[in-house]
Amino acid sequence: MTAKSQGSGLVPAHNMPRRATYVPDIDVLRAVAVILVILFHFFPYVVPGGYVGVDIFFVISGFVISRSYLEPILSNQTTLRAFYVARLRRLSPALFVVLLVSTIAAYSLILPNSLTLYAKSLIAQPFYLQNFVFWNEGDYFQSAYEKPLLHTWSLAVEAQFYIIFGLTILSLKGRRHLFLPLLGIAAVASLFVGIALAPLSPKTGFFMMPTRFWQLALGIFAYVIAARMREQRGPVVAALAMLCVASCIASGLLFDAFGPFPSLQSYVACGSAAVALILFDKHRGHGISLLMAPLRYIGRISYGLYLWHWPPIVFFILALDRAPNLLERGVLIGGAVCAAIASYHLVEQPILSRRVLPATGGVGKLVVTCSAITFAVSTLLLSTGGAVYRYPKELQNFFTATRNTGTMRCPKLFRIINPKAEICLRTHAKGSNGVLVLGDSHADVLDEMLSAIADQYNIPLYLNVRSCDLGLFNEHSFCSSQVLSDILTQAQTEGVTQVIAISRWPQERMTKEAFEAQVVLLLGYGINLTIMEAVPYGPFFDPIQRARAALADGTLRYDGYDKAIYLTDLEIQRDIFDDTVRRFGGRVSVLKPGDFLCPADVCLFHTNGKPNYMDSKHLNAVGRELLKPMFETFFSTLTDNNAPPSHR
Repeated sequence: MTAKSQGSGLVPAHNMPRRATYVPDIDVLRAVAVILVILFHFFPYVVPGGYVGVDIFFVISGFVISRSYLEPILSNQTTLRAFYVARLRRLSPALFVVLLVSTIAAYSLILPNSLTLYAKSLIAQPFYLQNFVFWNEGDYFQSAYEKPLLHTWSLAVEAQFYIIFGLTILSLKGRRHLFLPLLGIAAVASLFVGIALAPLSPKTGFFMMPTRFWQLALGIFAYVIAARMREQRGPVVAALAMLCVASCIASGLLFDAFGPFPSLQSYVACGSAAVALILFDKHRGHGISLLMAPLRYIGRISYGLYLWHWPPIVFFILALDRAPNLLERGVLIGGAVCAAIASYHLVEQPILSRRVLPATGGVGKLVVTCSAITFAVSTLLLSTGGAVYRYPKELQNFFTATRNTGTMRCPKLFRIINPKAEICLRTHAKGSNGVLVLGDSHADVLDEMLSAIADQYNIPLYLNVRSCDLGLFNEHSFCSSQVLSDILTQAQTEGVTQVIAISRWPQERMTKEAFEAQVVLLLGYGINLTIMEAVPYGPFFDPIQRARAALADGTLRYDGYDKAIYLTDLEIQRDIFDDTVRRFGGRVSVLKPGDFLCPADVCLFHTNGKPNYMDSKHLNAVGRELLKPMFETFFSTLTDNNAPPSHR
């Protein structure tokens, strides 16, 4: 044998197949994975952990690409270029068809605010960076049913893995025997990074390739183990394979939907999938009872089914502003299955088999052309505010109101460089006598304005890194009592002497005892407290709800909301705040935004025809301006006199 054909040493020469043979059982595992995902998205309370199907897909991907390409690439029997072209043939054509249909549906069915959000994820698709877009927008479970392309985050992770896979092989050059040791080290590092990030940034662990690397690597190691084993036969092996598949199913049925990643659930699912793949590979063609034609077929169309199942339910909810009933969900699933079948037979198979676009250059031109069109369409939608020109001018203000979102907590780079930081400086001013804004998304939307005012008065202003509510720490590990202690310790170190607590404070979760206990802790650090009551909130203030109503009946309403009802809405929190002020005297005070948002006893939805809110509970730039005098007064009391330094 020549050096070129001797192999890399990962697989014994006598076990090294000339061509990867088809293993039907792998399609059974694919079917289980995609069914778990679909049932989770359509019936989340029935299959609460079904999203683990994506974890299983990652293990399968690592295994399958290894069977077809790992040994040939490492032994110079094929090239990385051929590998990447094959991956493009597999992933891109069906994806671009889904993007085309989804974009037409988005333009036709959804409102500008949702179309803008859609365009942000669409523009990242050709570059396989959509997981960064969704990571920046928040947790996977946050507003999921508003994002038609949310499920494509996993394609980005897989594509990014392929890049690392190729770069690693290139860097090894003549030392390709080091591939497995390096892969093992990287996989262990990936797992530990994910564990470390779980309490700090759950969404990072969920969406990012470095914390998913170990799952794809596990598939590669499963292949290497299978390739070194002798063929296994008999009912015991078949039973073990069935048990592993059952374990994968159980991981989706029996675990909580909102657990951290990685968790016992992902370990069970991925470990079971890896063992099942090994057994399938060594027992192929010997009548394992799992070889049922329907499941095998679902496995073959699983990629298209994964792509097609999610956009219909999201477009349904966005277009009709309600969840589908049981019958409608069945119809949507049936439609996705039909689309996946058509995609498989008319797009995927013809291109994979080279009946269409047989030349490598043809695939490249197709991908480049489709990518350019996707980028151009995305840019057009973003530049027009979600094609807001489709609506009457007076209604356009209602849609543009949703774009005035403010900043989103502490800068990402700061959080990466300072993973243990619980607060970040948001002003140019530095030094002692600083102010810490402690709160949730309601603090986020005020961050930019508060920073500008604080800079005007030369007062350092900080923001807490996590979205947590004073009085509600200890409800979950992400916002624990230890986190509050860390926030206050760091604030004290930075010279913070005043905290402004800004949240919505859901009244059903508030208790006087818990709130005052955490106030006692805060005051114990020598820091004074100012609490801002929640702003008026509810569907009445949502500009999109008003726009929908106007489109339905042709009447655009600008009426107000009775302040007395607003005060009644806040009765529980106002009583708790008032009791806290009475107990702690001058060290605790309360800001009342209702005095500025509700003049003449009416809470205003708009200012000069422009909505004050970007949704049902968050102020936009117009609404924030109404609170500016309140905060200017607050900061002025923290200086030697009431005039800003520039006016002294």
